[in-house]
Amino acid sequence: MRYKAQYNFIEFIRPDGYWPYPYTIEQAFGVFAWMVQTGKGYGDKVPYITKTVDGLLSCSPECGYTDVTSIASLNDLRQRFHYALLGDRLIGPRVAQWRKTFHITPSGSNTIAFPHYIQKKLPMPETDIKKMFDALFSAKGTLNVQLNEYHAEAKEVYCCKARPYNGLWRWAMLYGYDSSGWTHELAQQQKGESFLDCTIRAYESLSEIMPGMTKLAFIKEKSIV
Repeated sequence: MRYKAQYNFIEFIRPDGYWPYPYTIEQAFGVFAWMVQTGKGYGDKVPYITKTVDGLLSCSPECGYTDVTSIASLNDLRQRFHYALLGDRLIGPRVAQWRKTFHITPSGSNTIAFPHYIQKKLPMPETDIKKMFDALFSAKGTLNVQLNEYHAEAKEVYCCKARPYNGLWRWAMLYGYDSSGWTHELAQQQKGESFLDCTIRAYESLSEIMPGMTKLAFIKEKSIV
């Protein structure tokens, strides 16, 4: 397990290749969580709203978000890196200062610390990791348990999303019936735990309550630090 690594931000916005090569999917999530955390407190007050880093990282810099919205797909995450580095429309001087302070530019880099696997010791191939993330984000089906004590009919799974909070991640499932919806937490990243291990727990939690999920094939033992 590794903690510190240097990241060249341009690698997260390159238009071709296997994204986010040369980094892993887990590292992309870790760098994004770091961006969210460092961006707190950087905002520009304008009439009616405050333009914030959270808004920029939610792909809506004009909306004045006070918290970043959940990630809904790997393409969603990739787009947010484009906004972080290139989204100049409707941002103010404080948000621009955040970029300058932390070198968040196409030519910038930074050393960032969070627990993650090195590529040679991933618990499964990166291609299978991508399939796992895609399966979580696009999850649809019927629950085999009743999660809502008041609505027994609420068993339709709509999707799963991941959200950063204080530098850590939470996986939540959206479910319901007849266009009504509730959330159910699948896994919350613990301090010292890699986001990949947290995602594996989320996938396994979903597999227990929604039949039909493909069983994960590990090539190495999972390692929670």
